[in-house]
Amino acid sequence: MQNNNFTIRKTTDPNQLQAIYQLRFAGLITEMGLACSEHARAESALRDEADDTGHIFAATTPDGTLVGTARANLLREGVPSPFDSLLRVLGDEAPPTKALSVTSRLIVSSSQRHSTLAARLAVAVYQHGLENDIHHDAIFVQPLHVDLYCRMGYRTLSVLAIPHPQGTLIPLLLAARDWDYLTRIGSIFRRAPSFGL
Repeated sequence: MQNNNFTIRKTTDPNQLQAIYQLRFAGLITEMGLACSEHARAESALRDEADDTGHIFAATTPDGTLVGTARANLLREGVPSPFDSLLRVLGDEAPPTKALSVTSRLIVSSSQRHSTLAARLAVAVYQHGLENDIHHDAIFVQPLHVDLYCRMGYRTLSVLAIPHPQGTLIPLLLAARDWDYLTRIGSIFRRAPSFGL
C-alpha cells in the first residue's frame, strides 16, 4: 500500500541501521540480482565501508515501518572504498573533496515504488548537503537511472561509463548551488528549505 506520509531523518540507531542493511539487500540483491559477498548473502544484509563515515537516512511510516533509505558521504570526512577508485576515474572533473559528497544506496521498499518517497529522500539528502557546505554531489548509477537523476539536476561527464562488479555505472555530478540551472529545469531540489540561500 502506498503512503505519502513519511518521516525522513538521519539515524545512528543500531536496530534501525540493521533494518536498513536488510532493506538494501532486498532491493539490490534479491530484486535486482546484483552481486554481493557470501557474508552479505548469509546475513541477508548489505553493509560496506562507506557506512563507517556515511550519513544514513531512514524513511518511516507513521507506525514506524522502514520504507526507504539513502546515504550521503561528505568526502572531507574521508573517502571510503569504492568511492576512492570511482572518483579517480573522473580525473580533473572531480571537484575538490572539501565540498563534495557522494549519494548512494537510495532505495525504497517495493510497496512505495510509485509514491513520492524516492523524490523526498533525494531532497532530504540534498538539503543535508546544503546545510553542510556541500557544493557538488556525485552519484554513480546504472544506465536505466540516468534520465531520472538528470531530471533532478545531475549532469553527465566526459567519462560516460565505469565498469564495476555490480554492472556498468554512469557517473553523474550535481552542482548543488547552481540555482539558475536547477530552477530552469524544474528540479525537485527547489523544494529544499535552503534552496537559493
